[in-house]
Amino acid sequence: MTTRNFVPRAAGEGSLGTEAKPWGNVYTKKLVTPDGDINKNIDVRSSIITATSPAFYERASLPKPAQTKITIAPTWININGAGCVSAADCVLDLNSATAWDNGTYATAASRAGKDFYIYAAKPQSGNVPAFVLSANATCPTGYTAGNVRQIGGFHCLCKSVGTISGHALSGYVTGDILPASVWDLKWRAIASNAGMVWCGTAWVDIYLAGWDGSKLVSQYGATIQDGYSPVPWHGEKFVEYFHKLGKRLIWRDEFVDFAKGSNEKTNIAGSADPGTTGGHVDTAGRRMISNYGVEDCVGVQWQWCGDISMVPAKAGASNLVANDTSYYLENYTWDPGNRVGDAEVDGDKTKYGNTWGVGPVRLLVGADWVDGSSCGSRSVHGLSLSARRIVSNAGRGASELRSAAL
Repeated sequence: MTTRNFVPRAAGEGSLGTEAKPWGNVYTKKLVTPDGDINKNIDVRSSIITATSPAFYERASLPKPAQTKITIAPTWININGAGCVSAADCVLDLNSATAWDNGTYATAASRAGKDFYIYAAKPQSGNVPAFVLSANATCPTGYTAGNVRQIGGFHCLCKSVGTISGHALSGYVTGDILPASVWDLKWRAIASNAGMVWCGTAWVDIYLAGWDGSKLVSQYGATIQDGYSPVPWHGEKFVEYFHKLGKRLIWRDEFVDFAKGSNEKTNIAGSADPGTTGGHVDTAGRRMISNYGVEDCVGVQWQWCGDISMVPAKAGASNLVANDTSYYLENYTWDPGNRVGDAEVDGDKTKYGNTWGVGPVRLLVGADWVDGSSCGSRSVHGLSLSARRIVSNAGRGASELRSAAL
């Protein structure tokens, strides 16, 4: 019997080490995080291997934006059974009609505040895919579901930022790509990425919540949903409806970061409810937009947070009891005032239960249209019960990262 010794394989060698190379052609590339840091290696073994896996998608890096251009890195992708390999960068110019399925969007104004999608198209011959941009979330014009696959997308700025010293988006103009909005199949939210930007720990809605007739949306120009919008809202209802979408209310801690770059100590020009989302300026004429591209963080409407606490629903020192080392509350019963519902929002304020002696308070952030110098990225309000219906309280959604595979 012959004995063979196998050594650990090197990059690009067969699975049994230096003795075997059963895979034929081997492609080796490095994967990088969105900020460009190399984090791991992966072998992609020919378009034949790609074709055997219907969900296969791999790329050298996340698509890279540059205001009016987006670069698709080398990509390996299965498009309806065809194994396609793009070995070089592909640069799509948003101002060129050839990048689009609809040349209308080569004009910057037509891209204002809209979501766009990147598709890989199966070639008529060979295995090199073409890439096309579209406003259509299901299939680009002129293609069928059988010959394209959606691989990512981005959102375009709704209104020029202007020149703001130290601002990450200073100089960006209407129709430019918001850098933090770029996503793909390996870097996306649990929810739909429409109208969202990556803010370091979560995907966050660019706009205050709107309503499309069946669900909450993050859309430019949408009617802001609050306690007295045609569909009325409070904190409890926002929690429920965001959850249906794979979203949640923002946390106060993350707001402090993603609101930076917004106006501070000012409210919206006109000091009145704007009614609709995005593109606003403050009383100094400065755009109300954060470094990440989040609109209307400060001085437009208070925004409900996921942070919640409980406060006494009954006043009076008789409920505060002291022992040798601390104080505690007792002698509470079910709260007859009901603090988790509102008849005008929920139809019946009692149908969703009650609270045991204390009321749930939900934090609010950012301040509203009349708060002037009290507005800011660290402004916080801690006196509103979660089921309070009020015109100045709106909502903003966030979603966790679906996959950190880079």
